[in-house]
Amino acid sequence: MEELRALAFKDLNAAVIRAYDGTIRHLLDQGLSIHVDTIRGRNSVLLERSDT
Repeated sequence: MEELRALAFKDLNAAVIRAYDGTIRHLLDQGLSIHVDTIRGRNSVLLERSDT
C-alpha cells in the first residue's frame, strides 16, 4: 500500500491504473466477474494519459 501511495504523489493516474490492475488481477485469480464499469474506469484513465 505504501508503494501505491508514494506513486500517487508522483503520478496519480499511474497509481489509479496500478490499483485497477491489482483489483482486476485479484478478481481474475478468484474466478470472479469484473463489473463493466471497472474496465471502463481503467480504460478512461489510460485514454486520458495517452491524450496528454
